[in-house]
Amino acid sequence: MKKAIGNLVALLLSTLVALIFSEAAFRVVLDPIDFLQPDLVADQRLNHKIRPGSGGHDQWGFRNDSVPESTAVLAVGDSMTYGVSAPLDGAWPQQLATTLGRPVYNMALGGYGPLQYLHLLRSKGPALNPDVVIVGFYFGNDLMDAYNLAYGNDHWSEYRA
Repeated sequence: MKKAIGNLVALLLSTLVALIFSEAAFRVVLDPIDFLQPDLVADQRLNHKIRPGSGGHDQWGFRNDSVPESTAVLAVGDSMTYGVSAPLDGAWPQQLATTLGRPVYNMALGGYGPLQYLHLLRSKGPALNPDVVIVGFYFGNDLMDAYNLAYGNDHWSEYRA
């Protein structure tokens, strides 16, 4: 009986040590931007945004390593542009950057629609001085997102008519 308990304790301890080692190794090897555990916060105009610097996101709260001084391409959109369920290098803006060999800044978040795109392009876009802007418009829900924001957020009331 004592031997069985001793074996069980040894098994539990070795499992615990292996888990701790694995966690440490994964933190060193994996890019935190791929974990996609952002901290969402309320925003008066956007309804929600990612807290800057949280969950592997940049200083503006977008899925990039950092905010550049300028970019060749600015991508704005919703979850499809953000790259939900994809590692950072699997999102299409990062794939485009690899293909072009030029920087592409991903300014997207799931749940955003045309009015959020407009706000981002007016408020943050000029600071990046992009050569090209690509709007990832998704016909599946972007029109409804614009309607919901216009009628659900008084900041956008001018777009209700």
